[in-house]
Order: sequence, then structure tokens, then C-alpha cells
Amino acid sequence: MRPLSARILEAPVAGIKRMTDIALTMPECIRLEIGDSDFDTPEHIREAGIRAIREGKTHYTDKPGTMELREAIAEKLRRENGLEYRAADEICVTQGGMGAAFAAMATLVGPGEEVLISDPAWPEFLGIIATIGARAVPVPVREEDGFNLTAAAIAERITPRSKLLLLNSPHNPTGGVMTRENLAGIAELTQKHHLYALSDELYEKLIYDGAEHVSFATLPGMWERTVTANALSKVYAMTGWRIGYTAAPRRIMEQIHKVHYYTATCCNAMAQEAALAAITGPQDCVEAMRVEFQARRDGLVAGLNDIPGFSCRPPLGAFYVFCNIRELDVPSEELARRILHQAEVSTVPGVYFGANGEGFLRLTYCNSRENIAEALRRIARLVEGEPRAAKQAKRKQRSQLTPPC
Repeated sequence: MRPLSARILEAPVAGIKRMTDIALTMPECIRLEIGDSDFDTPEHIREAGIRAIREGKTHYTDKPGTMELREAIAEKLRRENGLEYRAADEICVTQGGMGAAFAAMATLVGPGEEVLISDPAWPEFLGIIATIGARAVPVPVREEDGFNLTAAAIAERITPRSKLLLLNSPHNPTGGVMTRENLAGIAELTQKHHLYALSDELYEKLIYDGAEHVSFATLPGMWERTVTANALSKVYAMTGWRIGYTAAPRRIMEQIHKVHYYTATCCNAMAQEAALAAITGPQDCVEAMRVEFQARRDGLVAGLNDIPGFSCRPPLGAFYVFCNIRELDVPSEELARRILHQAEVSTVPGVYFGANGEGFLRLTYCNSRENIAEALRRIARLVEGEPRAAKQAKRKQRSQLTPPC
């Protein structure tokens, strides 16, 4: 039998899935590994989807999305992000954030060309890059820099094959938020080397401690070369609805439309009606979720810092902490598996997000305060009990080696 596609065979399988598959078999497991809000989609958004079914809005829509939704997205981008795009030919509604990222990268990058991407990074980005035959070039981000990409680090890794810079702020997995100063330096570098940019802004409204979200395309000279990608999944607790979008100049968007059409035809009609209600309806639900996430973040960070060998800085965005566990001198995958099997708490090893993620664990605060507190107790009991257990095992081993009197 002939082999399957080499690109697909070589594409990585996200390690997060392995942790999730195990966690799903453990009824008592407290799940801090998956970035899926435990909040239900707000009522007025759900009702809009139900109403769409009752009204028979169950057919194909315009391929790039209903005009009503695209107009609402264009208005949102203008009002909240300072970005001007035409609804008719510069916006495309996609199958979630994954659809947005895939359509953008398949449009901007060809086989053998290079994508500059943070290390650590969301692993699905790496899968997309491999699938389209491009090459990922990791650019390390450091905890002491707030997990910000810097122009200097990017410049060191630019080659004649560099084509696209992928930005993700607020950042998954670290919760880092790019500063305006860093973005300005990166914008100058991007123009100097004639790069395109993909700015993934899914967590833009989950910001804490006065941090500022800056859309990369607003910086001088960047609108013409940037695709802005977003989704309703995280901010509106709509992960299962699978609605995202891209915005880009017409020259780029015409090609994104092709990729979207050949992979999705159009997005779910009922979900588009729900998305319209989310964007145009009341936003107090978003702020309420953000406030609760911040309270959970504070409790999780404080609790982790109380555990010997754990060191955690409060993230400025998203709903993840990237906890430093280097003092324990245990590989992140080994520690995550111990915590999963012995404490029944699921986390994600930092190494799953790239080589520079080794020495860290990612934990989400997409769970209740009570469950987070219990998870912290379980992890603390495991970590604090391991040294005593190790000493007891060594004493037992020595006694077995000592000849009887």
C-alpha cells in the first residue's frame, strides 16, 4: 500500500490531547489542562442560536459569513481596536480560531518558507505550519521579559526564507501580553525584512492589572501586511460554537476566502446568528467573566507560590499560568504525569509548547475557585510528601542490603 501524505505524517500531535485523554478516564480528576471556560455561553447568545433554528436559518450563508455578522465585526474592530476594514471584502468568518489561523497561514506562506513563532507557543500553530509544508522557526521568550517577543530575538533568527511573523497576545500558554514598545520595535523589523504578520488576538478582552491590548495592525505601516485573527470562543465562552474571523486588506483577503471556501464552504448558520448577538449585545457578561477569572488567577498564583519548588508570576492576560518548576529538577512531562496519576489534577508540561517551555507547567483557571483550591491542596500534598517518601524508600533499600546480625 502506498504511503500517506508525508506532511500529515510529520505533523506533530498536540501533547495536550494525551493529557486530556487520560484525564477524561478519571472521574475525580480536577481539570486544569484545557483552555475551555467552565462558564456557559451567556443566555442572550444561546437564545439567538435557538431562535435561528426556529426561524429556519439552517441553510448555506454567504461563503465569508453573513453580511450582518461581517458588518458587526467591522464595527467592532473600528470601535474597539482602531482598525478599519470593509465588511464586504476584507473580513471572513471562519471555523473558530483554528480556521482563522489555517486560512491565514495557508494564504501567506508556501512550502519551505519560514514562520517566526514564539517558543513556547500554542502547539496547534506548529501543526498548521507543518501541514502546509512551511518551517517553524522558534524565537525564545523569557519569563523575566514577561514572556514578550522582542525585536532583538526575532532579528537573530531571520533568514532569506523568512516570510511570516506569528504574534499571539495575550499569549497562550504563558498569559504574557505584548507591550506597545515591543510591538513598535517588531513592526519596524517586520517592514525592514518585508515580512507578513499574523496577529492572533483571541484573548484580547481577558486582560488584568491595567495591561493594554494593542492590535498589531494599528502600528504604522502594519495594516497593509497584517492579518488579524480572532474568535468568540474564549471571551464569550463559545468554544463549541466554532466561530472565528480574519480581517485583512482586500489583496490578502481574496485569497483567504479561497482557503476558507475549500475547507469549510461556510460557517454554521445558527452559530453565526449567535455570534451576531454576542458582538452586538450587552458586554457586561464578558466583564463579569473577566473579573471572576482574575480572582481565580490570584488564588491559583498565590497557592502555587506556597508549594515548595513552584514559582509563578501573575499572568497579565488569557486564563493560563505558566508556572516555573525548575527548582524541582524534574522534567515537566514527568512531573505533570505524577500530578495527574497521583494527585488526580491535570496540567500540561511546558515542553509540550516547545523546547523553551521545559521547566514549566501550564495550568488553566477555567475551573471554579473551590476546585482550584482543592487542586492546590492535592499538588501540595504530593510535592511536599515526595521527599519524605523518597527518604523512606532509601532507608528501606539500605536495610535490605545490610546483612542480618
